[in-house]
Amino acid sequence: MWGVMYLFDTDTICNVFKKRPSKTLLDHIEHLDSDQQFLSTITIFEIVYGARKSDHPEKHLRNLDKILLPSLHILEFDLQAVYMAGHICAGLEQAGQTLSLPDIQPNSFHRYC
Repeated sequence: MWGVMYLFDTDTICNVFKKRPSKTLLDHIEHLDSDQQFLSTITIFEIVYGARKSDHPEKHLRNLDKILLPSLHILEFDLQAVYMAGHICAGLEQAGQTLSLPDIQPNSFHRYC
């Protein structure tokens, strides 16, 4: 079982790679222990998808392969996470609420980690 975990989403990762990233964000990440830094397979999918649609796909994919993947722990959207996502989705529907699947998936990691 992990202690405090920071699961970076696509917006956070994109901000880090901007020409002018948020200084506050960079300062915060700089003070995190590497054992606390995580990236999900869902976020990796979103990064690859966005890279392929961009004007510079090779650059973005190179950043993913050479910088992000070697530096962060990867949380896989595995069978346990799939089950949890299904439970979350059904529970929200029963309560009369909805949430998109991309928003439910990261929460399913949080529930079982």
